[in-house]
Amino acid sequence: MAITFHPKQGTVLICDYSGFILPEMIKKRPIVIVSPTSRKQQQLYTVVPLSTTKPAPIEPHHIK
Repeated sequence: MAITFHPKQGTVLICDYSGFILPEMIKKRPIVIVSPTSRKQQQLYTVVPLSTTKPAPIEPHHIK
């Protein structure tokens, strides 16, 4: 289901990545909106997916 509003920067939503093919993400994940509110691009968002599972092994690029 598509969202019907432009979320504010910092909003946390759930994104359903089902339909993608492994090794891509293929499940529901929390995401945070990082793109600023734009009047020109009402349907374009930049998001960061969040994980609820601790990575193994922990790498330097992982952020707690």
